[in-house]
Formats: sequence, structure tokens, C-alpha cells
Amino acid sequence: VGGIGLLGVIITATLLLMRVFPLAMRLLDWLAERFDVDLTEIRVPVLILHHEDDGCPSSPYAEAQALATAFPASPDVEFRTYTGGPAGSHADRCNRFSPHGFLGQEEAVLDAIIAWIKERS
Repeated sequence: VGGIGLLGVIITATLLLMRVFPLAMRLLDWLAERFDVDLTEIRVPVLILHHEDDGCPSSPYAEAQALATAFPASPDVEFRTYTGGPAGSHADRCNRFSPHGFLGQEEAVLDAIIAWIKERS
């Protein structure tokens, strides 16, 4: 990107547990193995957004909260919790029509992301 480099990291509805493998594997470990990602070396601001009622088995709220501690070199790690919204479809708890997809709160989430980016620009 024109030599500018990475200016920030934004993570939403984080998939933290991979359940498609024989044993549940932490997504972060999976990424590190395949893409040489070391979160402890990220030195830019980090924004994590997650819905408290996210029912997707691969993205439990408690794991998302714990993710905020995985960036010790970052000058600013912000974790934002979203609650409420319509019940939506719970047939697939991992789709966009559920708390996992911030159903009914899409505009608020996008506004928060845009404001976060503008604050750092």
C-alpha cells in the first residue's frame, strides 16, 4: 500500500476455535502455523468488536475477551462489546442473521469502525 504499512488491526466476530478439525484448534495457533503470525509483535492499535450473545461455537465471547491480552506490543487495544438486537435466525448461529453477524446493529458497528479509523488517521 504505497509503502505505508499496517496502521491498525480491526477484528470482528472473531473465530477463535476451529471445530472443523478432529480436535478443536485455536484459530490463532492455526494462523501462526500457516502464516507466521505472531500477535505479540503487532505494534499498531487493535480494535476488537464482539457480540456478547454470539452463539457461534467457534467464537465464544470469553475467548474474544481473552484475545485482547494477546497484543502486548500494541500501544492501544480496545475491546467493544455489543448486546441486544433482534433475535434473528438461530438455525445457524454463525451466520450474519444472528448476533454473530451483529444483526440489527450493523450500522452501529460500522460507525464505530469508521470513527476508530478516523481517530487514528
